[in-house]
Amino acid sequence: MNVRATSAIEDVARRLGLPVRAERIPCPRHPGEAPAAILDVRAQRFRCPLCADVEGDAVDLVAMVKGVDRPAARRWLADGALDRGDEAGFAYEALLRTATATGRPYEDAARRLGVGVETLSRLGARLIVDYSGSMRALRGQLPEDVLRRTGLFNRRGNLVFYRHRLLLPYRDAGRTVHVAGIGPGEIHPVGRPLPVPFNVDALDGSGGEVLLCASVADAVVLTDWGCLAVAIPEPPGVRDVWRERFAGRHVLVLEDPGAGGRRGAEDRAATLRGVAKQVDVVRMPGGGRAETELRGLARPPSEGEAR
Repeated sequence: MNVRATSAIEDVARRLGLPVRAERIPCPRHPGEAPAAILDVRAQRFRCPLCADVEGDAVDLVAMVKGVDRPAARRWLADGALDRGDEAGFAYEALLRTATATGRPYEDAARRLGVGVETLSRLGARLIVDYSGSMRALRGQLPEDVLRRTGLFNRRGNLVFYRHRLLLPYRDAGRTVHVAGIGPGEIHPVGRPLPVPFNVDALDGSGGEVLLCASVADAVVLTDWGCLAVAIPEPPGVRDVWRERFAGRHVLVLEDPGAGGRRGAEDRAATLRGVAKQVDVVRMPGGGRAETELRGLARPPSEGEAR
């Protein structure tokens, strides 16, 4: 995952009107001088080497620049996200930053899914290792009502990804707009409509063959095997506003026994006919899901090899 492309601390600094140059900003204590405060985009923190008390996270930066307390700074961050029409995306990025994309637990998660770590990393996957720590970090950045409104917290005030800690972001033009949790099955933020198919950015409009799955896990596994795969869970199925994303492509709709089998696949295929160049329904050799049938088989072909 490109840390710089999704760096919230830099985004917050710019929203505060601070010039960002080479990961440095003016220190809130002496803003008229040359930029001295250092932005650590990996840790999502800042510090000024000249001022012992100037350091912290994005909330601290807002508090110092605006001269408010941390609760007021969190409200400013939430309102700013809402003003940009990206409240949910802001919250989902905050969640992803509480998780990890390295280490043995991440490698174990990839192994359980039956894919390579490189594939998970390329798709922006993150693993929640410290569930309680992730909840505390989110509460430290966003008000409780925002966390509930964006579907991350349930009615009991708990993070919904308790049993589904491998997080896969949905991105549209590089921006995170949704997130799914993989565990025993998959789970999505509570009450949030699906804004786009999973891995939709892979549909660059250049034509070619694409596999349409009803499971994010299947799409990840097939991506690991060198396929171009996207996922639209059932429900909601293929929405009319998504149909143009498949224009000019040969779409292979994968049967899924948990999403209506052959009949369900035929229904999804019917929604794309007349838009896609060609639409066919296909099935795994054993009639099951790609996630289970491909697990444990010989390694996927490397880039450049025939499928």
